[in-house]
Amino acid sequence: MSDANNKTSFSKTKIKNIALISLFSAIIAVCAFISVPFAVPFTMQLFGIFCALYLLGGKNATLAILLYVFLGAVGLPVFSGFTGGIGRLLDATGGFIWGFLLSGISFWAVTHFLKNKKHSKIIALFVALFVCYISGGLWFAFFSEAPFFESLKTALLTCIVPFIIPDILKILLTVLLCRKVEKHKFF
Repeated sequence: MSDANNKTSFSKTKIKNIALISLFSAIIAVCAFISVPFAVPFTMQLFGIFCALYLLGGKNATLAILLYVFLGAVGLPVFSGFTGGIGRLLDATGGFIWGFLLSGISFWAVTHFLKNKKHSKIIALFVALFVCYISGGLWFAFFSEAPFFESLKTALLTCIVPFIIPDILKILLTVLLCRKVEKHKFF
């Protein structure tokens, strides 16, 4: 009898995880639609990603991000500006989309290493943001026609510096919101 209960419990957990991964992939897409045009658009994608990471943990959030990237790659308009397609992953700002995935992996690694200490999720969110900046900045510089170090400077000034304060605010909003959600045991 206990084997049957364990299988049922395992199946319910798998179904719940699949549903949450799909839900957060959709949340990230909706957050991408909240956009202010710029060289690299100001979007709320990272907020959706940070919430997924905080609430789902590294593994399931990384799967949600991977699903989001896959949906965009096959052409669904889930990226900022209602765009999609493999071309978006390969253009000058595509490194930020790849950076979302790398952010999930880095969050997963940091929280695993810190073993859920008091502020491990917050530290991991800042590491994830830094990883996204590195990925997007280097990718952007690679696509520039200027010499590499000049391209890095342009990437830094265009793609990273203007976003630091808004992205830190997204992390703070994520922590405040997700702690409230956690209190209600939704996840």
